Amino acid sequence: MQIPKGLAPMVPSTEDALAAERSKAAFKVSDMHQFIVDSDMRTKVAKVEALMGEEPETFSLRKVYFMSRQEKMEHALAIGKRLIELLKEGKLSGDDISIADMVLDINGPFGLHRAMFIPTLQNQATVEQQELFLRPALNYEILGCYAQTEIGHGSNVQGLETTCTYVPETDEFEVHSPSVRACKWWIGSLGVTATHAMVMAQLIVGGKRHGPCPVVVPIRSTVDHQPLEGVTVGDLGPKFGFNTMDNGFLLLNRVRVPRINLLQRYITVSPGGKVSRPANVDPKVAYGTMVYVRTQIVRNMSQVLAKATTVAVRYAAVRRQFKSEASALESPVLDYSMVQYRLIPL
Repeated sequence: MQIPKGLAPMVPSTEDALAAERSKAAFKVSDMHQFIVDSDMRTKVAKVEALMGEEPETFSLRKVYFMSRQEKMEHALAIGKRLIELLKEGKLSGDDISIADMVLDINGPFGLHRAMFIPTLQNQATVEQQELFLRPALNYEILGCYAQTEIGHGSNVQGLETTCTYVPETDEFEVHSPSVRACKWWIGSLGVTATHAMVMAQLIVGGKRHGPCPVVVPIRSTVDHQPLEGVTVGDLGPKFGFNTMDNGFLLLNRVRVPRINLLQRYITVSPGGKVSRPANVDPKVAYGTMVYVRTQIVRNMSQVLAKATTVAVRYAAVRRQFKSEASALESPVLDYSMVQYRLIPL
């Protein structure tokens, strides 16, 4: 595309308009930034931004709005893969990756592995189970998701229909989706990425129900990434947003897993089927991961609102509508009292 030559420039330019608005403030923008964001966080963000700035071909998001859903997913996977490589190289810490996720703001497919799968293992697995599952998860040798929500049940955890039934003859659990309603649905990182699912299922031992409990279920081969026997899994496709996240569905057809796959820090099923719980432990502790994540969603809304407000205020400062008697230029939308009433409180 070639812009015609000889066009009169826009006056004021976008840069000049923003500078003019900032000059009206009774404080320095840099001082306000220091007040809102503490020095330690500013240092960490600067470090992460500098490191990502060295690899624009990987971390740039300039073309993301022109990408197809497939291209967005591939780009997000490439970013996530590179962040993991930088972690293993010692150039980034786990906290640095969280900051990178915040800066990039693309909700990549590895996010829930870190935010839900790993914390569940840290908080609800025994030492033996952490060696079996947590260590490879931290090394990204396995990739996990958190499969609670079903087509028929979401926040009503007690209503979940997926079952985890103890089989004493083989000392295994049989994890099963008995109906369409029990299909795990809208699970982040499940559609394409995850090799393992932290499945919330109704624990049944000796015909007695013991409530929903988390059980680790391998769903894809760690060799060729194909679905394992008895596993029906797939991606839910394009959405109105979050298209770098592979929300998926999961049906389990009497899938057998070893007894150790049931997380047993707060409930124990011994060989033969004896069930016990630690004294003074509320069974609802099993839902702790989802409760934690929902508190994080509320916290993260402040960052989302801050970004949206920044975009709106900057646009209102450069977008002009109608002349005022005191100026030959049309007035910035930000000068209108109704716009100020809507934006400034944010």
